[in-house]
Parts: sequence; structure tokens; C-alpha cells
Amino acid sequence: MAMRRANNDLNKEEDFSDLQLECIYCGSSSLTCDYAEFRMCPTEHQCGTYILYTGYCLQCVTCSFGTNECASPTVVSCPTGKVCAARQTITVAAGIIFQSFEKFCSQPSECNATGTFSTMIGSSNRIATTCCSEDRCTPAKPIAPDVSTETNGGTCPTCWGLSCEHIESLECVGDQTICLQQITRKTIGSLTETTVKRGCASEGFCYKGNESAINGAVHEEVTYSCTPSSGTTFTTTMSTKTYTISFLFLIVVLIQ
Repeated sequence: MAMRRANNDLNKEEDFSDLQLECIYCGSSSLTCDYAEFRMCPTEHQCGTYILYTGYCLQCVTCSFGTNECASPTVVSCPTGKVCAARQTITVAAGIIFQSFEKFCSQPSECNATGTFSTMIGSSNRIATTCCSEDRCTPAKPIAPDVSTETNGGTCPTCWGLSCEHIESLECVGDQTICLQQITRKTIGSLTETTVKRGCASEGFCYKGNESAINGAVHEEVTYSCTPSSGTTFTTTMSTKTYTISFLFLIVVLIQ
């Protein structure tokens, strides 16, 4: 059977009643073809170009819970609208210092999550977050701020425990003008353990997104609620992120 290509001289008189169309075919994720080939098309079809635009997903290097650098970094495609973030977290409890470093896909609003959270004298959480918005970019190294020792005149209720029944008053320090409540729920099967922490926080700490994590049979959810000492609700844009952590300590507690 005779055939023609799309760029034939159409001014030339021919009988096209029994001809098939041959078009250049290619596919690519960019606007230029990496390869091309000719394919036969039905007679009633035409050769054309079709461009499909989809939502752009940023590629970020992620890792979790190293000390100062990434442990086992992995490149992932983040959900549309998210950016690459790095975070340092320093926790002081009973005189013991715990430090962690992570990289993750973040909502842009969470890039402002830098501040301190004190629950009682000598116990605190300090976080710093930095972000960038290019493929596989490296955020600036986050440095968690120090906790001031100078009181600012404000007070917040404080407690830390399973029921948080014994509430005391805590004097806030430095830029801690927010009363924060953190609720952590850990679920294994039908068993759920709820821990509540309340205290003074700086406004930047309230940009830290609510968290949800699943590791094997354990599901953990952490939510944050911020209220200034005046009693009016502090409003901020919260986000949700997922990460993997070790729940060995929780399992040991349950077994005991």
C-alpha cells in the first residue's frame, strides 16, 4: 500500500484515497524530543503536537534524626507547593541534652519555625528551621536559639505528663510571649497513650507544623495549640509532615 508523510508537497496532484499518514512520533518530559521515529496513523488522523503541563514537584534531599548532618540522605519528589527544609532540634530534660537534625519537605509557612519552648525550670525545646526552593538545594545550616534567663513579666500554666493534672505557673523568659500546649498521642492497636506538655514559647515556635508518624504498629500524632498571655488565640498557618522515628522507648515502657 502506498503511503505519504505529513510534509509531502500538497501542490502535487496525487490520488490520496488509498494512502495512510506517517507522522513523526516522540515523547519527552521536556519541550524537546530526545528521540523520534515515524509511525503510521489512520487516514482520518492528522499529525500534531500535544503538550501536557502538570504540577511541578520540587526534588529535595531528606533525612531524619542525625545529630548535625544527614543520616542516610534520600532524594524525594515533594508534594506540589512544598519546599526543601532543614531543622535542628535541641531538647533539654532533667539536665540531659538531646540534639537532632533532619531535612524534609515543608510547607513554606513552616520555614518560620524558629524559637524556644520551656515547660519547667531547666527543661526546654529549641528549634531552628531554614528552607530553599530549588531542586536538590541545600538549606542554610539551622542554628537553634538559646533560651534567655531574663523573665519578661508573662506567665503561663505548665505541666508535663500523661494527665497533666498538676498545673503550676511558669514565668516566661526572653521573647516567650505565647502559652503553648503540646499533645502527643501514641497508639499501638487499641492502646493509646496521651502526653501533654504546657509552658511558655516564643511566637516562632508556633509555626512548627502538627506531626503524624507511623512506624510499624505505632502511630504518633503531635498537635500544637498557641495562646498569648492576653487570652486571645494566636493564629498561624499550620502544616502536616510525616517522618519516621524510633519508638523503641515506648515499646519498652509498654512491656514493663
